[in-house]
Amino acid sequence: HPELHALLARHAAVAQLVEINHEPNTLKYYLLRLFAYRLRGARSPEQQARYFVVRRGVTERIRTLLGLANSRVGYVYLVDAECRIRWAASARPEGDEKAWMVKGLKKLIDEAAKTQEMGKVSEKRNDGVVVTEKETETGPSVAAGTA
Repeated sequence: HPELHALLARHAAVAQLVEINHEPNTLKYYLLRLFAYRLRGARSPEQQARYFVVRRGVTERIRTLLGLANSRVGYVYLVDAECRIRWAASARPEGDEKAWMVKGLKKLIDEAAKTQEMGKVSEKRNDGVVVTEKETETGPSVAAGTA
């Protein structure tokens, strides 16, 4: 989806695409690992570090909690900064699902930007005293302590 990838590229500091290829069958997993270089090669160098092939770790409990009912279709999750699933879909997108995903990602990016803006902290060191200025909703606040 070009709009999604453009949005991810513009906001790389707060949003990323992580791909996880889960194959519980041991033989299929090793075959997949054998050709993983081709799968990674089809991705940009930045995206290659966010592509994983896993065999273990996805228990039945995790599958149930994530809603992974069918192991043969793809799942897409929008996850916020606190690792909460905010939007999910499976299989091929129908109707407005792509637009809803982009809208959800934009909302998460806006939330992340607000959080970063509110949490801006600058430190000044002077004679062993650290002065920290933190921007809050009510205005800047200052705290000091020894280093």
